[in-house]
Amino acid sequence: MILTTRVQIITFFIVIFIGVVIVLLRNIVEIKNLEAPHVEIVDVDFLKFGLDNIELVAVLNVNNKKNTRELHLSEISYSLEINGNLLVDQLIVDDFVLERRPDNEIRLPVKLSTPAVADLLSDLSSKNRADYKFDASVTVEIPSAGRVRLPVTFIGVFPVPHSPKIHNTSFSIKEISWLHIDFIFNAEVFNPNVFSIALDAINYSVTIQQVEIMRSSLPESVVLNPEQSSLLIFPVRFDFREAGRSVMSALRQLKPMSYQVSAQAIVTSDW
Repeated sequence: MILTTRVQIITFFIVIFIGVVIVLLRNIVEIKNLEAPHVEIVDVDFLKFGLDNIELVAVLNVNNKKNTRELHLSEISYSLEINGNLLVDQLIVDDFVLERRPDNEIRLPVKLSTPAVADLLSDLSSKNRADYKFDASVTVEIPSAGRVRLPVTFIGVFPVPHSPKIHNTSFSIKEISWLHIDFIFNAEVFNPNVFSIALDAINYSVTIQQVEIMRSSLPESVVLNPEQSSLLIFPVRFDFREAGRSVMSALRQLKPMSYQVSAQAIVTSDW
């Protein structure tokens, strides 16, 4: 009886030992068969390309479906070149988990502001389009191979934005009363770009005889179609009660008066 019990105990431990060995062998084989995942840049999306800032996001996809377990990504480096000029060179050190699936998405945001954008647009002032290159490199921790670096590149072309140009301007009188004169200032604005642009938050001021007579804004944005001119209309009210002495003196003597209309706006585009 005692002998039978000992044999059962020994058999039990042998089975456990064999099971542990099998599991370890399977893990060894599994680790040995792990492959580097496939990495690609699926898109570089320019969210905003204005005259004062540039925002974009590069979308990386990491396919880890072939492996039987998740992997860890320890660092990402990326750079952006436009027209041959290196504008961004970044390194992110973090722990990204790559699940066992084909669509592990990594988004890399890039934001450029003045003066980098001003220098870039100055270099591109004579061009309508420019080449860009986005390089990225991800470092994956693979138990059987250690740290594996996987480089990828995305090359594209984007249209270069140019400032709208004012061609023809004119004044016309809308209404005259004892207290004021209402003018309409017309400005023909040409969009030299191959894409539409919008003028947002248009503020303007009017100066007569070096005296500012009014400051106002247009209530709505104005969309300028590509390579076309659009007419902007600025209403102006000249209030006699608020006019300076030099202005009133010139009016009484019917002298020619100098005037200046200044305007500023935020230029945006959805190309």
